Amino acid sequence: MRILQAAALAVLLTAGGASAQEYTFKFQSSDPAGNINFNFQQGWTNLVREKTDGRVEIELLPVGSVVEYNETLDAVAAGIIDGQICDSSYWAGKDPAFGLISNPVGAWSSPEQMIDFVENGGGK
Repeated sequence: MRILQAAALAVLLTAGGASAQEYTFKFQSSDPAGNINFNFQQGWTNLVREKTDGRVEIELLPVGSVVEYNETLDAVAAGIIDGQICDSSYWAGKDPAFGLISNPVGAWSSPEQMIDFVENGGGK
């Protein structure tokens, strides 16, 4: 989730700073086309296009379109795709913090406790 948030922020900041330029990004989802989650994610890409007056376009690809679902983090790092939308617990083997922040049901007593971990407890 944090990677998605960082990518979204970068997309929006980039679009605001260079209004004459247009950007196209290729994101891969961990959900299949037609799935309710994929449809929700597609709605988000439409909002990005709308909010940037079409200057930022995110092509959302279904699971397995470019790489397997468990290879997207490395594919982003290698520049094969520009972003991913998936459950960050897939990457707990790379960094245990991904496991904590990806599915926090029962891990935290409150949302504030999770934010405190992310901001101050080693989550950054």
